[in-house]
Amino acid sequence: MESEERAQDLLSRFLPACDETGEEVSGLLGLRVTKYTTRGIELHVAGQQTSLWLTGLPPVTWRRAERLVRDSTQAAGWQPLWRRTYTWSRQELAFEARWNSGEWSRQMHAGAWYTSGLLRRIPLFHRVSPAQAVTGYKGLPVMGYDGFGPVRWVLEIDFSDTQHHADRLVDMLTDRTFGLPLTPALHLEESQGSPLPPNILRFDDPERTALLEMRLSTGMYRSYIEQHPEIAGRIRGRVAAVLAKHERNSRYRVPGRLAPI
Repeated sequence: MESEERAQDLLSRFLPACDETGEEVSGLLGLRVTKYTTRGIELHVAGQQTSLWLTGLPPVTWRRAERLVRDSTQAAGWQPLWRRTYTWSRQELAFEARWNSGEWSRQMHAGAWYTSGLLRRIPLFHRVSPAQAVTGYKGLPVMGYDGFGPVRWVLEIDFSDTQHHADRLVDMLTDRTFGLPLTPALHLEESQGSPLPPNILRFDDPERTALLEMRLSTGMYRSYIEQHPEIAGRIRGRVAAVLAKHERNSRYRVPGRLAPI
């Protein structure tokens, strides 16, 4: 995280809370704060073994960001669920049973392999096609599949200029040895009757369990420079540090290839 503002925004989206009735739950179900260290803040879902570290800020800043999220949640009339217990609350269990079972859960689980694989290839956005910012969300389904089709994961990849080398990024992402088993989803253009804009790329797998949509842009980063110069400066510094480190270590790597994961 580049700033406390960004940390607070992220935690407000992640940490679970319920409304006054207990029927509506926001955030990631079962998510809990495990601990604060000099590394940052650790989050995990109760009952699971994996965890997530958020870094970039000191522990005191993470604690303050969490406290502000708790205060704003309560001020809105919602009840924070992440501080009560390390087990799932009855509100989360009821919400999970009502909404997160059946066909939607099967879709999510069927496509989990490629979202996990994509996260393991984040260095592509540092080395092959350096991006200033990468954000993502679950998009609505699109025409061209039976039923709902796979979950549509959208990545918004923002660059400081138009020299983003998208073709290299696609080649590495779909590499037959180190990439993911994805190919351009040209059948979607046929079913929708028109091609996508050149800055939007879609990929899926032969079993139709995955749908990745990448949106390449340069405008969002320019708005960061104008509206959030401090964040933009931190981003530039981190990108420069990553590229400099890559150049120092390039003699130990085969150019243009990924290391096995």
